[in-house]
Amino acid sequence: MGIAHPGRSRGVLLACSAALAASFAPATRSQGPAVGVDTQLTWPVGQAGGSDGHQHPAVAYDAADDVFLIVFEQTYTQGGTTTTTVAGRFVAGTGVPLGTADCSIYSVHASVLPRVAWSPDQNEFLVCWQYDDLRVNEPCGPGVPVDRSIMARRIAYDPTGSCGAFRFVGAEFFVSGTPSSSCDTVYDIEPDVAYGSGDYLVVWTDHDIAANKRKVLGQFVSGIANAGAGGGQLLGGQRTLFTRPPGVADFHDAAVAYRPDQPCFVAVCRYTVTGLSASDVMGQVITPWSQGGAVRYASYLAIGQTSGAAGRPDLAFATGNGQFLVVWPDASLAGGNTNRTIHAQRAVIGPSTFAPIGQNFLVSAGPNGSTSGDARACAVDYDGSTEARFVVTFDLFCWPRPCFPAGGDCFARIIAGSAGGGTAGGEPIGDRTLLVDGAAVASGQSQPVIAFDSRRAIALVPWTDDRAVTGVLPPYKIFAQRVRSSFESVRLGASALGRYTAGDIARFQLFGPTNAPLVLDWSLSLRSPPLQMPPPVVGMLCLGDPLAVGPGGATDADGTWCSGGIPIPSASLTLWFQGALLSGGSLFLTNCIDIRLGP
Repeated sequence: MGIAHPGRSRGVLLACSAALAASFAPATRSQGPAVGVDTQLTWPVGQAGGSDGHQHPAVAYDAADDVFLIVFEQTYTQGGTTTTTVAGRFVAGTGVPLGTADCSIYSVHASVLPRVAWSPDQNEFLVCWQYDDLRVNEPCGPGVPVDRSIMARRIAYDPTGSCGAFRFVGAEFFVSGTPSSSCDTVYDIEPDVAYGSGDYLVVWTDHDIAANKRKVLGQFVSGIANAGAGGGQLLGGQRTLFTRPPGVADFHDAAVAYRPDQPCFVAVCRYTVTGLSASDVMGQVITPWSQGGAVRYASYLAIGQTSGAAGRPDLAFATGNGQFLVVWPDASLAGGNTNRTIHAQRAVIGPSTFAPIGQNFLVSAGPNGSTSGDARACAVDYDGSTEARFVVTFDLFCWPRPCFPAGGDCFARIIAGSAGGGTAGGEPIGDRTLLVDGAAVASGQSQPVIAFDSRRAIALVPWTDDRAVTGVLPPYKIFAQRVRSSFESVRLGASALGRYTAGDIARFQLFGPTNAPLVLDWSLSLRSPPLQMPPPVVGMLCLGDPLAVGPGGATDADGTWCSGGIPIPSASLTLWFQGALLSGGSLFLTNCIDIRLGP
């Protein structure tokens, strides 16, 4: 279903309303696609004699009840013992937290790395996590678990249920492994889960410590509680999705998504060759359980063969164009240091096709293509529209802020709905958007994840945040920000973009969503009280883009965005823009991206 973007229409030029504040105060950073302000979702209050914190969130959207479920690790220390469990919080589609915070899903230590998927058929979630069987007497050595397994539990939204929102559908159960009486040397870790064709598919890394080998396994879980073999939850046995002989290569850090138009699951993972630090990104297709649950291809297939992947990938499918977007932290373009960037690869993947589109492209670069900083985690989701836009979220450490103790910041980046327009086959729209100014709130943000609200085409982005809470250490908690897949815009005939002082540079962006030539008749002018109109300012500079500029118009040959600015020559002036699209499709002007003091 198409999405009506507020204020966007063919044949008009648009400007972001964020710059149209009544006070005309200078903007300090782009509002971009962010909706409203960030919200604290969890409230670590500390246990008796200890403290409490939350991290590693995951999120999924329930379209029937218009709610998100966010799950996360909850850690507290009591009597010298640290306990990590899995908890959750429901949030309305409008961004309002529901029920009480920190509702326990599984309270046995140590439960980590939760993931979640929603079933529209049963209107319930499946939450899975890694369970480390750490015992008090430590039979396998200090801090060494007897075993590591994958567990799961079903949850439905119920405003009359536990914590004012939770209805637990049965008890927790093991997806892989069972409690062991001896020290196991094969660990099941790093789960992910997706739903499709009536059932769930859970994937994870199987780590054989004795053989020095990691591979990726999968297990189908019944979409209906206790409907598996013998009244259990599991359907059939475990499937090997990615494997190689020991000592040759490892497969790990798997993620999974579902393709509904050609029913299948697609899993991706890191492929690390023994002796090398960087990895490639590989993919595999699994048919639904109702169609045999078969691993489709005899061997894994490359998605980013020269990527230098250095972190867990993620993926999302767009029904609007039949493409997947796969994203990952990448070390291949790090300038010879250990910093990572976020890369993405488009691909058509299905039961009969496995075809990457073009080359992988850079997502996390900042203004003027800057790749400074260390991007350690990323996630992606599809906005549900026929335009098939994606939004990628990622964290960034050490960019201009110190690595420690300030920590990182979370960003979002819109990716256009079709390949092309960029030199490497990708098309990020506009600039990256800083979701929270960590320096301003004296905190760090990391581990952002994303899920779109299919009703509004607005996503919820939760992350781990360490901003101070009085009397609570460590202060890790979950915050979230709503994000759209377009810039906030209003129609513009001739309107003020903002008020600036002498020495400011008003910066803006022009971009079009298609590859068609864009022809714009435009003028920029400065008005000072009492609104005297000086001659129009002409001659806009667009960096790194073949845009012809002049008093009569501008032509963009390749449809990509460009940035430009004009100096403000005197005090207390208001910048105005007037323009009209003459041909070439849609074009719009975003809010002022950056206000930089200088000559």
